[in-house]
Amino acid sequence: MFEWMPILKGKYFTAEQYLQLIVLTNLFIFGLIFYKQKFKNLVSITINLAILSFSWFGDLKYLTLIILLIHNRKSIKKIIIVVIIYLLTYDVCFAMHNINQGFIFSIDDAAFSTSFSRLFQNTNKFHSYITLTQYNDSIIFNFQIQEQSNYEVYCNSVKQQTTNHQLYDRYIYHSIIQIQQNSNQIQIYDKTVLIAEYYYFDFNNTNIVIIDGGDSGYTKTSIKIWKMIQSQPQIDVINIGGDVAYDNGFITCTTCWDKFFELYENICISKGKLIPLILSIGNHDVGRVTNPQLLYDDQFNQKVPYIIQMFPQQLINNQIPQIQKRTSYFIHRIGPINFITIDSGYMTKAEDQKQFLERSIDINKINLVSYHVPVIPLLIEDENFLMNLGEQLNKVDLVFEHHKHNFKRTKQIQVIKSDGRLKVYPGNTYYVGNGAMGVQSAHQVDHQIIEKSNRQAHFWVYNYENGKQFVYAINKEGDKIDYFQIHKSQRI
Repeated sequence: MFEWMPILKGKYFTAEQYLQLIVLTNLFIFGLIFYKQKFKNLVSITINLAILSFSWFGDLKYLTLIILLIHNRKSIKKIIIVVIIYLLTYDVCFAMHNINQGFIFSIDDAAFSTSFSRLFQNTNKFHSYITLTQYNDSIIFNFQIQEQSNYEVYCNSVKQQTTNHQLYDRYIYHSIIQIQQNSNQIQIYDKTVLIAEYYYFDFNNTNIVIIDGGDSGYTKTSIKIWKMIQSQPQIDVINIGGDVAYDNGFITCTTCWDKFFELYENICISKGKLIPLILSIGNHDVGRVTNPQLLYDDQFNQKVPYIIQMFPQQLINNQIPQIQKRTSYFIHRIGPINFITIDSGYMTKAEDQKQFLERSIDINKINLVSYHVPVIPLLIEDENFLMNLGEQLNKVDLVFEHHKHNFKRTKQIQVIKSDGRLKVYPGNTYYVGNGAMGVQSAHQVDHQIIEKSNRQAHFWVYNYENGKQFVYAINKEGDKIDYFQIHKSQRI
């Protein structure tokens, strides 16, 4: 669990390292309590804290409690103290930008809870959602549920193959569904009992609406934003460009995902259908609180982010790939649209995605790209991103950027490499962003290539209608704060 070298080297903290500081502070405070309660000497305090530290490791937490009780069995007062400390330090969740989830305390939007404090939350753990694949005729139906059983999924009365795996306090099920018709009835059975029924409607290729936003979480702002999304008359796809639930990559923060699903499910219920989700990964999805330049594959624990585990978004050999083989970048074909999702460098470096982006762009289709960390204007945190992918982005109509928690739209530009440097010229690509569904920045973007910028929370609406492309942004009050039309021109 401990990896202090990045801190000692002066780099930014990971979410886990922030949590370690919190837990150590708690232990120090309760160590003083031990001392005040006359635990005889510092040796006794040290032994109790040493035993308690094992509760941070999931497989040992219950054994730790038993050992603590045995060790302090001669004193009821000591037992009460160690049990309180235990309840305040095991199965910890360190989340950002979330409210109403059993948090013990929240400071500057950073919240701390334990399994004990979350017991008093009435959180639904049953969720169903759709993710897309790279094929027009295949989708992935997913659901999460607390109990494992022999669940069966049917689409239009045909039984579908189902796989599942456990993730902390729930089981996640996936089924590949071949779309045979515009209207598809999806049912979940527990043996012979129908437990849920949904509808999925295939795209109308002449009229498609894609909602884009990023950096959501569950805040007063994001609740308002999702209500404004719900009021849109048509929604075909929802794209969230990273920092989706702000769980900070903690397996114990699944309540953050429960709250995110609550926002999503309200929209699906109001529209009478399951709406496909497209998700990029951001720094909070992989456990990086601050510096997005640090690559996920450079971390000491090379686990697959839980967002990848919950949301498979591509097929390999017509099967949902095993968790370790899933990528953080993918393409979805939405009627005449190529929707391409890129990893900002958390799991896969930019240069390793270059060939994928080249293969994905089709000059005979409309190409849209989404990723987390904005690289336009060139006040960038990872110059390698544009150095490797910039010329391909010049072939794209629209790029969705996120992460900075403000609003921006560029002029139509292109990025050219010249003499080993990056330069911006007039071009054909709009860059919009910057991820402010639940969090608002204190700063706006000031640059000569920026057409509009402010600090408002918002989401974007992309509307393809009979060959025309319309884009507009809406704030949390429901006001349209930007609108433009993409005019197709000669691609580079």
